[in-house]
Amino acid sequence: MTDNLQTIKATLRRRRYYNELTNWGVFVFDYQKSELVVTGLLVGVEAGEEVELTGYFAYDVQWGKEFKLESFRVELPTTLKGIEGYLGSGFLRGIGKATAKAIVKVFGADSLRIIANEPERLKEVPKIGAKKAEQIVESYHEKRHLQDLIVFLQEYDIGIGQALRIDHRFGHRALGIIRDNPYVLAEEVRGIGFHTADKIALSMGMEENDPRRIVAALQAVINAAGDEGHLYLTGEQLVEKASFMVNMPPEMVQDQIALALKSGKLCADANDLGPGGEVLPTTPLYTSYYYELECTAAELLGNIIAGKPPKWPIEPLSALKEVQEKLKITLAAQQHEAVITAVKAKAMVI
Repeated sequence: MTDNLQTIKATLRRRRYYNELTNWGVFVFDYQKSELVVTGLLVGVEAGEEVELTGYFAYDVQWGKEFKLESFRVELPTTLKGIEGYLGSGFLRGIGKATAKAIVKVFGADSLRIIANEPERLKEVPKIGAKKAEQIVESYHEKRHLQDLIVFLQEYDIGIGQALRIDHRFGHRALGIIRDNPYVLAEEVRGIGFHTADKIALSMGMEENDPRRIVAALQAVINAAGDEGHLYLTGEQLVEKASFMVNMPPEMVQDQIALALKSGKLCADANDLGPGGEVLPTTPLYTSYYYELECTAAELLGNIIAGKPPKWPIEPLSALKEVQEKLKITLAAQQHEAVITAVKAKAMVI
């Protein structure tokens, strides 16, 4: 249906159905002087707000004609009447109709900008003290941060569902974290990979040789190897794959492995490093998760080997002979040896 996407402007009238867990709902909008049913993910929008909706029209047996929502953008009012109605709609704590009227009387068309960027000036409005001003600003940012996040991410083809996961993970800090280091998304948010984070980072002006970018590529490659069943990659393998991913010279990628090890993005055993602590082409490099698993497995195996051999209530050779007779099979010499070794040994790695 993406070929049929179109963008319309409509005003939310009410929610007909809304799931608090999934944020999916059925909404009624005023559109072209009639009601329009809109279905999809819509969050942080209050009745009376004008919204730019992107999606496609469809026909539902139950609801009739409806608009299936793909993305949205809240249109902030620009007229004095619209701003006053927006502020006085009840969605901001501390602002009723009278307070909204007073704010607009003092700041006019600048009212929303003042609340967002110069909140200390709210005390210029009669009957708004420091406590009430703080309450208004906190409520405003609680509402706006998610809408701003959704709009920002839509520029990079990140949908509402993923935006909600990002918001759930980082809350009101999300935009600041993304702008500081977009690669955190690939590391901590399910469904967002290196290439999406890289697109955001480069479009925001991050240099291609930025250490954060190269370290993120190293981590993405090692994680992908784990998904394919590999416990580790050698230094040579990792550098080759990461270099290809970011289109950078191998030696530049190699230089950042030390940073990745120091920050815990990669792990290596000290015994596998060079005499100066450097990563060698043959050094196994792990994620912290798989390195911990390897160390734990080695520790458990060591404990088994250091313990006492198992005691069996029967003699292994005679028991094996009896089993072969019952099953009417004859084991080869190596098979025979393997079974007896498995029974008698403290541990056996296959």
